[in-house]
Amino acid sequence: MLENKLQDPTNNVSSLEIIGTLNPPLGLTDLNNYHTQQGVQLEIEALMNSEEMKRIVHAGNRTFRLFNADLFLKFNKDFMTSATSKMASLMNRYKVLIYNGDYDLTVSTSSVETALASTPWEGRQDYLSTSRSVGRINSNLAGYFSRVDKFCRVIVRKSGHLASFDQLEITALMMRQFVETGCVK
Repeated sequence: MLENKLQDPTNNVSSLEIIGTLNPPLGLTDLNNYHTQQGVQLEIEALMNSEEMKRIVHAGNRTFRLFNADLFLKFNKDFMTSATSKMASLMNRYKVLIYNGDYDLTVSTSSVETALASTPWEGRQDYLSTSRSVGRINSNLAGYFSRVDKFCRVIVRKSGHLASFDQLEITALMMRQFVETGCVK
């Protein structure tokens, strides 16, 4: 039983096991967007495996899979390994954008905020005391953002784990503004 495994620190529990236990009790078919429950895997795979796309990206005869279970299992230990020191180093030196969708259960807003609070970067205290600003496009609520020095944090409204699929216009504008100004406006 997974609960017993989690309570025993000597057991290795994969993130796949943990995630797999969430779906049935919550009645979810997709953790990418809990609101719409619209999976995009088939559409993305169909697009990426089309002859035209394979030609454009020089994929040859290779088959694209959005989720590769074999690869996931090989890198599973990396999912449970902290990278906060590496992240702090990046945040201290470069412009960094971190965003997620507010309907994302895979990388939820609260988990991102917890990770940022435990990352020992130079702007951490300023970030923790900064309030979020409201982001709007044509007077419509698009999300929320914070900016501290070279760090930009965005929560994209009405989107899941694949924010650019759920909110293409908003995420394209966010990326463009980040490149041009260091954050969203």
